Amino acid sequence: VRRGRRRQMCIRDRRGALSLALDRADGSSALLAAGRPGVRGRVADHVQVSPGFEAAVAAALGSVVDSVLADDSASAFDAIEHATVGELGRVEVVVAEPERRLTTLDVALPPGAVSAVSVVTAPPGVLGLLASTVVADDLDVARATRAALAAHPVPVTVITRSGEVLTDYVLRGGSGAERSRLELVAERDAAAAVSYTHLRAHETASQISYAVFCLQKHTTSATSRPPRRGTRQPTRQGSTPAAA
Repeated sequence: VRRGRRRQMCIRDRRGALSLALDRADGSSALLAAGRPGVRGRVADHVQVSPGFEAAVAAALGSVVDSVLADDSASAFDAIEHATVGELGRVEVVVAEPERRLTTLDVALPPGAVSAVSVVTAPPGVLGLLASTVVADDLDVARATRAALAAHPVPVTVITRSGEVLTDYVLRGGSGAERSRLELVAERDAAAAVSYTHLRAHETASQISYAVFCLQKHTTSATSRPPRRGTRQPTRQGSTPAAA
């Protein structure tokens, strides 16, 4: 039980540290605090990524991960105007439900490569930013993917799972990249899920322990209780009852 409590405290502290890391004061924070109509929150809080693809999707979205998500164009215009008039600093607003229809990348990909939208659950406006993006397992697969898409009429961005970005004009990679808000949100949510599951398991274990304790106590009490007056004691086989 003590070990379970210590583990639960570690998970809770980890979740708290991740929440603090996500609580940044910037223009977007001020805009969110203003409570403008149609503003949903930060983009990162409305994007779910399949495990293992967080770094790639974060690299594909870039600064958009930290931006504000608005319902539609009218709400986005209102948010930008409020930030300008209120001198909140530079902000970026993504339109969740754009008027333009979302296009998908309809092309055969080599093994180890998938379209970015296939591993992301998000509003259409965010998916639109990923419509021409492919995620490759590694650099070797990325090279093969670029070769396969060489004749594609629309430029396609290829990103590896570790976050290297390859376009027709710029290649970005190397080491030392900081963890994105998208990755921090995913880890925070995972920690919250583990914390809830562990809490339920701890409660169940405590209930079982208490039930066993009560059963043992009842059994001990029943065996040690003296017989009632007037009840006949069982006799051993072959013995004769005492004369009255």
